[in-house]
Amino acid sequence: MRICKGVYLLKVGELERDGDLIKRASSSVVFIEDVRTLVDSGFKSDCRAIILALERLGFSPKDVEAIINTHLHRDHTGCNELFRCEKYAHELQIEAAGVQSTYLPYEEFFRSFNARGIEIIETPGHCFGHISVVVHADKRVVVAGDAVPRRGNLLQDVPPRLHVDRKAAMRSIKMIKEIADIVVPGHDTPLTLRH
Repeated sequence: MRICKGVYLLKVGELERDGDLIKRASSSVVFIEDVRTLVDSGFKSDCRAIILALERLGFSPKDVEAIINTHLHRDHTGCNELFRCEKYAHELQIEAAGVQSTYLPYEEFFRSFNARGIEIIETPGHCFGHISVVVHADKRVVVAGDAVPRRGNLLQDVPPRLHVDRKAAMRSIKMIKEIADIVVPGHDTPLTLRH
């Protein structure tokens, strides 16, 4: 699904609950064509759907040059191993997950790629070291990860149900609302904002 010029939603995120228990979670996966970069990679069971979505755009996994993970929870990193490219995340997430050898701090992305029109912002709250990706195309798209897990979090000013810092989560939501034309939640369909 085309979000805007050069930005495609390969897979819509899902979140299925049974009361307070999460039965199934899988993140939204976004492809930025100019730099052939994925933002998040969904859950392991999503790999086939992601490959098919890339193929519909004329790409294959070997064409993906980078993955930026909003954070390193497994519902956002499940298909990372499918792609033979550099993976980027916030340093706090890399340290917490103990994956220093396989991830680079997100600042390195800009040293490796001519990524004009892409900005990475820190959006803590759901977890420490959470980041969101802003794509400045014909519209400003924020791939929010779990800073905005569901549309309702943004529309109703409600922090993610799972969070480590409620105040930081609310500041992140406010910042995203201020800068975005379109928000891609971590576990829901994109939302166009009216400013």
